[in-house]
Amino acid sequence: MDFFKPILNLVWGFAGVNDTVRLKRQHPPENIEENYDIPYLSDGLRGHLLDVYVPQSAGGKKLPVIVDVHGGGWMYGYKEINRPYCLALAEKGFIVVNINYRLCGGKDRVHLADQLQDCFAAFRWVRENIAVYGGDTGNMFLTGDSAGGNLTCLSAAVCANEKLAQIAGVPAPGQLFRAYGATSPMIDFTQKSPLTVSNRQVVFGKDYKNDLFYKTFANFAKIAGKELAPFYLVTSNGDFLQEQGKQCYAVLLTNGVDVKFHNWTKNNQQHVFSVIEPFKGPGQIIIEEMTRFFKSKMAVEAEV
Repeated sequence: MDFFKPILNLVWGFAGVNDTVRLKRQHPPENIEENYDIPYLSDGLRGHLLDVYVPQSAGGKKLPVIVDVHGGGWMYGYKEINRPYCLALAEKGFIVVNINYRLCGGKDRVHLADQLQDCFAAFRWVRENIAVYGGDTGNMFLTGDSAGGNLTCLSAAVCANEKLAQIAGVPAPGQLFRAYGATSPMIDFTQKSPLTVSNRQVVFGKDYKNDLFYKTFANFAKIAGKELAPFYLVTSNGDFLQEQGKQCYAVLLTNGVDVKFHNWTKNNQQHVFSVIEPFKGPGQIIIEEMTRFFKSKMAVEAEV
């Protein structure tokens, strides 16, 4: 099914144009210290860089930490497209780490397993280094949108299950995060739909049917358990992944996970609306709601 790849490349090419236009018209807050292009692995790859955003109002206080994983269909995207969103999160009293990861579909034959390993390499860097920026490693949270929402869900499962960590090829991390925020996540590649069929080989590899990683991680419902940390979950009527978001909510509820679900039904808001438009009313409401949820899950009530 290689004929899907050029179609997907075309789709994400258009997305890149739209993101460029969007970023030029947005005006993020300026009261945030921005630390750019920090390598979390020392191989010189753009996919292994991250940014750290620190509220200038911190005044030396230890702050909770949000790590954000951008979306882009596993084939497209870079941390800069989520910079305004991450700065909006930082303005709520969090140190925010905005990460890159390697992308699928290129000559390097990167697949979802590699991206998940990248995420955990970034998490390890955060755990070992964020205190230098004033971050509280006892109060860390993970967010992701769309494909990043998928990586967020998989990360949550891996953090809660040592056997899954072994299959994913990462050291068993334990519960790194106090809670998770998943925006319009894709959680089930086993469904027969144009979206899943077109992405399977690009995301998992040509021989995905015989691959243990695919068999284990293709459907979040099969790996979610009661051990998962709390979730904040959002989708909307204009979201092409709305049904996947609803499915994710059902999976979390079935497993007894503490979850707050916001299915935005007003104004036909688009896919990942709070991420791409964080300074408009609906986006501001979701960001306020999610960060309040995170603060309610902190180990110690913070100075935020």
